[in-house]
Amino acid sequence: MKETSTEKQTSTTSTPEIISQNIIDIITENCKKLQQNPQYSEQRLYKTSWYNPKNNIAFALPPKCGSTSLRLIEMADSGFIVPSKFPEISKTDPDTIWPVQFAKHGLKKVDEFEGDKSELLMYTGIRDPINRLISAYKDKIGRTKLSDQSRQYFWNIYSRHITRHYRTHRPVTPNERTAKTQGLIPTFGEFVDFVIDWKLGKLPSFFELRPGDCDGHWCPQTDTVPFCQNKFGAIAQVEKFPEDLDPVLESLDLEEIKFEKSGLSNSHFTSKSKSDSEFLAELREDQIQKLKEIYELDYVLFNGIYSFPTV
Repeated sequence: MKETSTEKQTSTTSTPEIISQNIIDIITENCKKLQQNPQYSEQRLYKTSWYNPKNNIAFALPPKCGSTSLRLIEMADSGFIVPSKFPEISKTDPDTIWPVQFAKHGLKKVDEFEGDKSELLMYTGIRDPINRLISAYKDKIGRTKLSDQSRQYFWNIYSRHITRHYRTHRPVTPNERTAKTQGLIPTFGEFVDFVIDWKLGKLPSFFELRPGDCDGHWCPQTDTVPFCQNKFGAIAQVEKFPEDLDPVLESLDLEEIKFEKSGLSNSHFTSKSKSDSEFLAELREDQIQKLKEIYELDYVLFNGIYSFPTV
């Protein structure tokens, strides 16, 4: 393995390594303030992390933070994916790489690591928290067209209950396709009310969700990534993919892997015709304030990288 981006000498050129190193430096400095915040918890920091037992390299992969691309890189590092065959592998069915299995992929959950977890060299991706929340809505909840990829799983566990609680006040169809024809897909505002009420423990019992929790697709990144506990080889920004994956690939001697500009997983693509500001403009002021509270620690950690978007 090559020297990590934290060990490389800085220069004045704006290379991908320097961009990644700047992120690491900023986050390292912001960790001092984050760890002093009484709301910060280290309870679930390794929940989305897997490691390679051969070299103790780990990837923290919270959903909607470039996890598909980074998981492919980790599986190339583990030997499951042969770099020369990567163009074909990267376009295969997601079931090829999920769920992660040790016998198949050569990876284990970091929670099963018997040593000091903080000694694992980590890689991860970051994303603006509100942009990530909006992306989760568009991808998992807000697909309204019959031609859109089905999200029946999310309709079953979240969406139909959201529409019932915030709009119809009675049970709705269990079939997502029927719901689309009836205009029952939750709006972004209804989804945000759900995210807030789940966090506050205010959902009715028919949701069957643990009060105060959240889904991994929109949980704060500071809840599920050990930013302040581990050394990072590289941290990539989703907004700068695929170029920002270069430091990860280079430090793992996987430079022959090339990601296409258009991305990898068509099933995750959503329309970009509506800006984040336009989505936020649909919300009430009290919803905006609650979102600021939910993602407060993320913006503390990412200060200098991201700030809460303006409406």
